[in-house]
Amino acid sequence: MIDLSKDQLQDTIQSLLNKEEGLNELLEMILDGLMSLEREGFLSEHARPANKANGYRPGRASGYGKELSLRIPRDRLGNFQPVLWALLRDQTEQVRRLLRGLG
Repeated sequence: MIDLSKDQLQDTIQSLLNKEEGLNELLEMILDGLMSLEREGFLSEHARPANKANGYRPGRASGYGKELSLRIPRDRLGNFQPVLWALLRDQTEQVRRLLRGLG
């Protein structure tokens, strides 16, 4: 991992945000990172020899004017469900219900 100073990190983020889809790319990176950290915490709290990180599955969530493509982390035993993913999924379902009610 590269250690960046606060100024370097801010410059990197700003250059990403200056791109046309930069905000959505940043949102995807942040959400993916948070869910991966959540899985690390889950695996350390619920340590079992048979259970380890087991890749990712695709997921979609609403972004800023477009759909985000997310990587939802998994564990071998299928016990891990990211809280953040549940919140995003519920939010998307609530928006769909609202839009159906307006139609």
